[in-house]
Amino acid sequence: MKQFFKIAFATVFGIFLSWIIFIFLIVGISSSMSGGEEKVTISENSVLELDLSVSISDKIEDDPFAMFDALNSDYKKPLDLLTILQSIEKAKDDSNIKGIAITSGLISTGSAQLTEIREKLLEFKKSGKFIVSYSDIYTQKAYWLSTVSDTIFMNPVGALEFKGLAAEITFYKNFQDKYGIKFDVIRHGKFKSAVEPFLANKMSDANRLQTSKLLNSIWGTYLKDISISRNISVEKLNEIADSRIANLPVDAEEVGLIDRLAYEDEFITSIKKALGQDKNDKLELVEIHKYKKVKPENKKEFTRDKIAVLYAEGEIVYIDGQSSKSIKPRNMAKAITQIREDKNIKGVVMRVNSPGGSALSSDLIWRELELLKKEKPFVVSFGNVAASGGYYIACGADKIYAQENTITGSIGVFGMLPNAEEAARNMGITSEVVSTNKHSFDFSLIKGASPEIKELILKGVEGIYKTFVDRVAEGRKMKFVDVDAIGQGRVWAGKDAIDIGLVDELGGLQDAISYVAKTIELDNYRVVSYPEKEDEFEKIMKSLSTEARQSLLKLEIGEEAYKIYSNYSRFKSQEGAQMIMPYSLSIN
Repeated sequence: MKQFFKIAFATVFGIFLSWIIFIFLIVGISSSMSGGEEKVTISENSVLELDLSVSISDKIEDDPFAMFDALNSDYKKPLDLLTILQSIEKAKDDSNIKGIAITSGLISTGSAQLTEIREKLLEFKKSGKFIVSYSDIYTQKAYWLSTVSDTIFMNPVGALEFKGLAAEITFYKNFQDKYGIKFDVIRHGKFKSAVEPFLANKMSDANRLQTSKLLNSIWGTYLKDISISRNISVEKLNEIADSRIANLPVDAEEVGLIDRLAYEDEFITSIKKALGQDKNDKLELVEIHKYKKVKPENKKEFTRDKIAVLYAEGEIVYIDGQSSKSIKPRNMAKAITQIREDKNIKGVVMRVNSPGGSALSSDLIWRELELLKKEKPFVVSFGNVAASGGYYIACGADKIYAQENTITGSIGVFGMLPNAEEAARNMGITSEVVSTNKHSFDFSLIKGASPEIKELILKGVEGIYKTFVDRVAEGRKMKFVDVDAIGQGRVWAGKDAIDIGLVDELGGLQDAISYVAKTIELDNYRVVSYPEKEDEFEKIMKSLSTEARQSLLKLEIGEEAYKIYSNYSRFKSQEGAQMIMPYSLSIN
């Protein structure tokens, strides 16, 4: 009887929850259909508020469950990079906007995206308008961004993180040995750092060297920018980081990292004073979600001419994986075909923010892009990371842009076979195989793979690696031997990638768009995004089956344990040979 009531309650609750979701969806759809575009006006003496503590992506997809998030008072709507950049640019020429207030000290977005925002803010300053920043707590990236400000304010009892960069890599070798569940790694012979976490319990000297060079390159960019903005030498900044003497607000002010210690109300009062307002006047802080709806004062006439931005964000997969953000060859092929056949699209920028993934999918996308570039100018902009398969799909572009701190390269291939033979034997589990031919049976979780099968797979991996190097050599107009020398899985920072020929120029997404426009002599054009939005119903079903499951698991086992599970599960579910960054690099 007790079991009956449990089942009955679960059924009733499920029906009730389904009706609630259905009602919210109907209300949301009705609202979007009935409501026109909101007209927004900006008051005189307004200040644009830049709060980057929100989730920032290259492209934001409409979230069918955003209505539920909005019920949470702490929820902040995500932003896309282009909207942020365009808003800052629009504010520069807006007579009603007198300055920008950066109000986020906790930023989780990638360094390359922040570089584009920082450079756009430096352009804004040239207009003569002010930039100020305030936070209770400044993370290292947030502080680096905030150094563009004329004045940096900080809570007197807050904290500043300024310590340098560190990277943590998780190793699974001991775990595999302990439980008898492991991966058989099949890799190209010179691919030294590939899947190292599954082969060793510590970093190799070569891997440590390349990781150290990458971190120092990114940290060097931070120091250079802060040194120029704060007029403090790089040597002095490194001394401050080594000693950690700037953690407390009073010490941060004393060494010159912070201009003024103040509470938020004092920060607001100082802005009013700069605007010539009285202390009791209302300060008009305009958030970007509102400001993006404002039409620019110098808006150009409508034109049919377009430049397409093709977004490649997430892991490259052949079939849908666990991640809600992934790059699928069928979706990309459809988008590329639409771009190619649209006569009004005069040029294309592909924005890549991907660690790579499936080798097969990467090549399918590469082929479609090769067909595209025969008909239209094709330029690539790298975001935070464009490694392995992410670099593969981009290597044939007419021109490649990256930021100094973009993580790129990692030219290499590997395959992994799950093997629980030892664990099964320890638990008394065995299996038998019947086959028609000598190699009909490849491998299984319980039996593993035979040496002959491993050799066969190795041959395939080496063949894909050769194709990868050939593609890069052809696209970058380099010799095979030169690409091979800088390949083998090594990752590079963007500024170093220029020196070795993997990248053409430092710059961001807007630089790439401007280059395309200049190349085809377009003064007036529209920017359109691809791939187009997914079907809402399909997105809802996917979110229910994927996001909900991930959230529940994360809640059950904790954030750190979920990261380990996610990495292990991701490798387990990968199909075929992989062109992906050889390890999950967490930079702090």
